[in-house]
Amino acid sequence: MAALLVALAAPLALAQSGGTIYPDLTADDLTTALASAYTPTSTYSYDRARDTLFAVVHMERLDDGTSTDSLRGFYSGHAVWIDPALDPTSAAWASSPRYSTEHLWPENRGATEGTPAHKDMHHLAPVMQSVNSSRSDHPFAEIDDAEADRWWGPDGTTRTSAPPLATRDLYTEKRNGTSPLLEPRESVAGDVARAMFYVWTVYGTHGADHLDVQFWAEQRITLLDWHAQDPPDQAEIDRTRIIEAHQGTANPFVLDATLAARAFGPPPVQIALASFTAEQTASGQARVTWSTSAEAGIAAFRIDGRADVFGSTWTTWGTVDADGQPSAYGLDVAALAVGAYRVGLTAIDAEGAETPLGDVGLTIETPTDGEDDPDAQPFTLAAPAPNPATGRTTATLTLDRPTRVLAVVYDALGREAAVVYDRIAVGSVDVQVDTTDLAPGVYVLRAVAVDGSAAQARRFTVVR
Repeated sequence: MAALLVALAAPLALAQSGGTIYPDLTADDLTTALASAYTPTSTYSYDRARDTLFAVVHMERLDDGTSTDSLRGFYSGHAVWIDPALDPTSAAWASSPRYSTEHLWPENRGATEGTPAHKDMHHLAPVMQSVNSSRSDHPFAEIDDAEADRWWGPDGTTRTSAPPLATRDLYTEKRNGTSPLLEPRESVAGDVARAMFYVWTVYGTHGADHLDVQFWAEQRITLLDWHAQDPPDQAEIDRTRIIEAHQGTANPFVLDATLAARAFGPPPVQIALASFTAEQTASGQARVTWSTSAEAGIAAFRIDGRADVFGSTWTTWGTVDADGQPSAYGLDVAALAVGAYRVGLTAIDAEGAETPLGDVGLTIETPTDGEDDPDAQPFTLAAPAPNPATGRTTATLTLDRPTRVLAVVYDALGREAAVVYDRIAVGSVDVQVDTTDLAPGVYVLRAVAVDGSAAQARRFTVVR
């Protein structure tokens, strides 16, 4: 999924918890206090914990609280119906596909059967058995899409090839081989991180001989990034409160989103991206742009590129000196052949240490005759209004001939946020963007003719 692994310098907004937990404590002092206050007062037997997990904690409900008897897989997002007349765990196992209980902190890494961690519902989740078996005790990590060989998503099946780009963020992906890794779907990456923070805090700092210390250490920075990119939402807060009603304590990292950075520290290089894009500007030419909202100790940025095919080699396209403060940057790249590319951005400090900041896609297309002539364009895209937007914003699309147009919203890091238009049209039509589910920030609405004859983009800002 190639999400950017970036340390955010600004503290995250608090979840709806009512305040900061232990605001004057950091590092070991903070984790010690949290372990004392949030270790469960009691835990169920493992069988009862699983039944409660399936029938209460993760069972989906309507707005009025009525159960739908549907259990949604944590990794896949696929839901199955559970017969309420049957034992929940047995019914989940008998479903198609089978569902079982995943330990986000694996049993073989310290959440051993018979220990309190093994039956603590704060890191248990209902999952398709196929992904549970494949994950085993492998670490969580960011995975290059080209290296993933297993995908689990909303259709409830296991894929061996990448799903379409438009829906790829809905899938959990796995890289097998000599160093197996699992990357959860985007919407639960932060949930995974906060469950791991909880287990290490409650069961690790005061009993590290029972938990795999190296397993924790090699994931810490990635988990901090996921926590920053996917803050707690109301569903996660509700879930930890339900578990609190059964075990006596909540997961504090869900209730106070500032705890993770205060307890475990940000990544050592202080660099936060505000945007990162790569776009074709002319035949065989491209413009790579990025901006930072925070940077400290960075000497330069290196831009690398490669063909977007499995096994292709990265080559350096150029370097740009860093300003040492939040700034906007750009690099022009010429003489690129027609095709699809990945563009990578790396920060380099004064001692030469490198921090990869992620990669974005770039497509170099063959120009259409007259494409540079505004009169030859099959459509024009007006700027979205209102801008800034708080709810719905609309951009007028004017087409002088029937054309199939695809309009997609991208966030400031170049990630697809929503497909808002995909049809054949002519004349004047409105392309509407509902921003209510978008985080505040800068976005790009990009419309392209599916036949490759034109592409236009307009920026807009979402505020709350």
